[in-house]
Parts: sequence; structure tokens; C-alpha cells
Amino acid sequence: MRVTVEFVGVLADFVGTRVAGFDLREGARYEDLLAEIGLVFGANMPEKLWDRQRSAFRPVVLGTRDERSLRDIRESELRHGDAIKFFLAAAGG
Repeated sequence: MRVTVEFVGVLADFVGTRVAGFDLREGARYEDLLAEIGLVFGANMPEKLWDRQRSAFRPVVLGTRDERSLRDIRESELRHGDAIKFFLAAAGG
């Protein structure tokens, strides 16, 4: 199945692209997508954004799936055609 990932703002600068497609096995989960992101882009991201040991974004990076909170997919399978968007949390003041 194919999942599209959009990196917004400075994340796109670190990974070198704004949009990337990932081919994942059927039944793949959020963690599988993060593992692929880590393989392709993890070395380009600073430690404050990407945890290399866990192969996961740090809490300062938020995400959505099809414009809904990513919390909804952490326990569910990804679907063909999902559009995942990652961006930095805005600092309030």
C-alpha cells in the first residue's frame, strides 16, 4: 500500500523534500511508517526532533492523518492512500 507523508516548514528543510511516498506492507501500522521515515530521513533530522533510538519523532513534532489527529492512528492500521502530515508544534505565548 502507498502512504503519502508531507513535511511542513523546517521539517521539509531537514529531510530535503516536502512530500514523500512510502510503500508499506498491507496491515502496516504507524510504527512501521516511522521506521521507514527513520531509514530514509532520520540521519538528516536533529536529535531535538527525531529520536534515533526509538525511530520516532519527539513530542515537539505533531502529525495528522487526513486532517485528523494522529492519536487516532497510533492503535490502528494505516490504509492505502492515507495522507500523513508532520509539523512542529507552535510555541504559545
